Amino acid sequence: MILDDFEQGELIPILKEYWYPYSGLYVYFHRNTQKAKRVRVLIDFLTEKTQHL
Repeated sequence: MILDDFEQGELIPILKEYWYPYSGLYVYFHRNTQKAKRVRVLIDFLTEKTQHL
């Protein structure tokens, strides 16, 4: 949604001199054995969806 607005010139970037290159996705979570499968599924999903970034 926001990308469409940006591409149409409705949004403009600001403070570009402070931008940093994208260095990857970081996921922080508490290791809990009861939630481990759900967390693993989320991490796998995020990894798959962000491969192109």
